[in-house]
Amino acid sequence: MIFAPRTDRSQLWLALLIASIAMLLLLAAMLWQQTRPVPMHDLHLADGEKLRCVSYAPYHRPGQTPLIEDTRIEREQIAADLAALAKITDCVRLYSIDQGLEHVPELARPLGLKVLLGAWIGYEKAKNARELERAIALANANADVVRALIVGNEVLLRRERTEDEMRELIRHAKAHAQVPVTYADVWEFWTRHDSLAAEVDFVTVHILPFWEDEPVDIELALEHVADTRRHVGEHFAGKEILIGETGWPSAGRQREESKPSRVNQARYIREFVHRAHAEGWDYNLIEAIDQPWKRRLEGTVGGFWGMLDADSLQPKFPLAGTVAERESVSGPLGGAAVGGVLAFLLAATGRRTRCLRASAIAA
Repeated sequence: MIFAPRTDRSQLWLALLIASIAMLLLLAAMLWQQTRPVPMHDLHLADGEKLRCVSYAPYHRPGQTPLIEDTRIEREQIAADLAALAKITDCVRLYSIDQGLEHVPELARPLGLKVLLGAWIGYEKAKNARELERAIALANANADVVRALIVGNEVLLRRERTEDEMRELIRHAKAHAQVPVTYADVWEFWTRHDSLAAEVDFVTVHILPFWEDEPVDIELALEHVADTRRHVGEHFAGKEILIGETGWPSAGRQREESKPSRVNQARYIREFVHRAHAEGWDYNLIEAIDQPWKRRLEGTVGGFWGMLDADSLQPKFPLAGTVAERESVSGPLGGAAVGGVLAFLLAATGRRTRCLRASAIAA
């Protein structure tokens, strides 16, 4: 067996060391670029004016997920969440009343928050019936707080119930609820099942440029929403329209033309809200707080639709002024610098191949 000369192996590890350092420098340049402030439209709300409504789910702490049936969110956590949200919005949208969410209306009242109360409708008929009855009772008991009862969310999109089955559930809710009743789905599914419009008090459509069959670039996102809102308004002429979900993720995997980023999220929210208030659109943003558990369902991007950070409950971006993708690069750059210095010292003092090899690996 013939072994390569030691000098050849030394040159190989030296080349790898140089390549590693070059990659560290490239990473540093990329991180530094992300701190560049990006100018964009400033959102100036009138005195006392807030966001119309935002979707709220309380599963933002480590290990919390609605996918585990016996999950229970403590009343104190929900109260703290709503107190943080009351600073930025006038309303929260719920998708279910399980796992502690039944406390939301009473906790929202002293904060001046209204509630779009959601009854979750899925595959299980008996469970649907129980959920709907509880939701109707909760809405009626808090009619001063509950703006509307939303019977199901994207049920037709998920193909978990038929149009006729949804019609019966909506009619039942209309007959017993003391608040307006609606159903929420992606705008295309609403137009495909438009006979349901006769059953609801208003039509709730989701318009999400990021999730369209043909994903939309951030540059075109707002016009896409405006065109879709106009189309839906014409299709359901005479009916009030609520944009029940719209938003943009701050991180995650790019979906063709749609790129998640903090800058793009800030731009979308600012421009959309400005346009919505100018046009008189009723809307609900998705969503209030980042939901880490959604990564299991939607990939990385699923956990980053929130306007507030999951850990701190602080806004992820301001509504005015420039926005950078990163506020600071001290953490990653510090780690890279330590690795680079260690690699250089090992390479400078090492006299054997193993030193170069350790240097390359450290870099």
